[in-house]
Amino acid sequence: SYDRHHINGPNIYRTILTRYTNGEFRDIIPLTGYGTGPALLSDIPEIKNVARTHYMFGGAILSSDTKNRVPFREDRGYLVDPSFLQMFTFEVLSGNIKSALDQPDNIVITRSRAEKYFGHTDVVGQPLKVTGAWMDSYFTISAIIGDQAENSTLAFDLLLPLDGLLQEQQYTEDDGWGWNNFTTYVQLYPGTDINTITEKIPEFISKYRRSKLDITFQSLHDVHTQTGLAFDSSDRVSRNRIYFFVVIAVFILCIAWINYINLATARAMERAREVGIKKVIGARKQQLIL
Repeated sequence: SYDRHHINGPNIYRTILTRYTNGEFRDIIPLTGYGTGPALLSDIPEIKNVARTHYMFGGAILSSDTKNRVPFREDRGYLVDPSFLQMFTFEVLSGNIKSALDQPDNIVITRSRAEKYFGHTDVVGQPLKVTGAWMDSYFTISAIIGDQAENSTLAFDLLLPLDGLLQEQQYTEDDGWGWNNFTTYVQLYPGTDINTITEKIPEFISKYRRSKLDITFQSLHDVHTQTGLAFDSSDRVSRNRIYFFVVIAVFILCIAWINYINLATARAMERAREVGIKKVIGARKQQLIL
């Protein structure tokens, strides 16, 4: 049931990278360079939209300008493209979600974080200072969204624009393919077969990369139940493990069912003897029932 609440979910895929070193297999990761997403959107017409996310490694210290402000450390945050808010479905409590991250100093927070820093959720337009995660400045709250469901692989409490991060030296000096630190989601046009995209990937890779590289796509609905990827979240659950527990549950139900039949049969035989005795001593029909 993970990630089923996203309206565009059936058409959203996570980009998977298979890396090689000196021609030898290295690993498979759910991360890409920052240039992969824009290139896919530009070169493959079946892709409707692309959204890149970058985890807020190391967390950040947030504080408000309220009278009794207390700074808190926040570890669950993402730096994302503005398209992230259109691709995925969120409960919007206040603010314009379509333009919530259009400005470099915007920030989107969840209901719980609004109540944590301000005591209420009517805080659009209020400033929050963010220190850490490549930032040390004030951001303006542009939207409040509901807290993320437990059955969501997108676990966060705040969202910040990605553009600021891309101005850092390590990215301005990179061609967009060297630092594989970004999770790249692609949204296909409805009715598009993912195999149509996959067939175009070899030509796409040869256009941008000389070294050996493979790109595949993982359905959003499969993210939680597919394991074995390096640098992926630790809360993934193998589909085989789920099947194993289902088999165990069915086995327990079968044992309970067999025990019930045995008990019911034994009780019926006992009842039959009881009825026979009552008939012999001349019991009436109502007495046999009782």
